[in-house]
This record gives sequence, structure tokens and C-alpha cells, in this order.
Amino acid sequence: AVETDDSSNSNNTSISNNTIDNIKSSSSTAGHEVCIDIVSKAVHCYACDDYVLSDAPWLAQLRIELNEIELRRDAMETTNAST
Repeated sequence: AVETDDSSNSNNTSISNNTIDNIKSSSSTAGHEVCIDIVSKAVHCYACDDYVLSDAPWLAQLRIELNEIELRRDAMETTNAST
């Protein structure tokens, strides 16, 4: 597998600009477009037609931030459901 680049940022998220900048500037990921499964956090590289197995620092940080977003969303849903 390969370390890859994902410079997309979906609406209503709070993925840090630092994480996005790290992804964009990684020289080993240039030209590799990826997608990430939000549930499993699996990353697939379109250029290599393979899943990314390494947990490069930018990818680990992205997964952490996605988990934090999920936790905040779940907390908001729980709060809204109890009112």
C-alpha cells in the first residue's frame, strides 16, 4: 500500500487546517487521490487501486479528528433526544 493525499474537506466538519496542510504538503502523496470510509476509517487510493495500510502521521491525525467529530455529533444527538 502507499501513503496518499486527500485534500477534500466535507461541509460541517472541523478537521483542522493543520491536518489539511500536512496532507497537501506531503511529498510522498502527490498525485494520489484517496477516499476514506467515515465508518471504518479505511482509506483507498484511486491511483494505486489499493487500500492504504500505513498510518502516516497525517492519516493518523485525520482519523483522530474524524473520531472526535463523531463523538461530538453523537453527544449532540443524545442531548437532543433527551429534550
